[in-house]
Amino acid sequence: MKNRSVYLAFGSNLGDREKNIRDAVAMLDSAFAVSCKQLSSLIETQAEGFEGPPFLNAAGVWNLDLEPLRILQICKETERRLGRTDEGIRLDSAGRRIYKNRTVDIDILLIGDEKVDTPLLQVPHPRMKEREFVLLPLKEILTDFE
Repeated sequence: MKNRSVYLAFGSNLGDREKNIRDAVAMLDSAFAVSCKQLSSLIETQAEGFEGPPFLNAAGVWNLDLEPLRILQICKETERRLGRTDEGIRLDSAGRRIYKNRTVDIDILLIGDEKVDTPLLQVPHPRMKEREFVLLPLKEILTDFE
């Protein structure tokens, strides 16, 4: 496995949102055994897809040589350690994803130029281009993103 840039998105709308994101980055630095190369500024956005307090969002990039599912495992464990309690994706009766408030959400956006398509992980993130709250911070740290 070779080192490649791994871009993650962060969102938080419960508690001390900025601290939640900064704590997540610090915990990931420790778990990955490498520091975040660049973290975007924090942007505030309204909850999308449900009623809730506003989110703070950010994006960060790490240079990693980990397998994609190991990166996912570390991200999910970090979410749990920071108080995220929901497990898995929930759908409503029409098959639409149910979104809700969270202390922290970490999504894998890109892993170098790799493509991953498993039931647990899709990379590039399939909905990132539809989400301004992901694109704004990502474009700040990935200038050649289309």
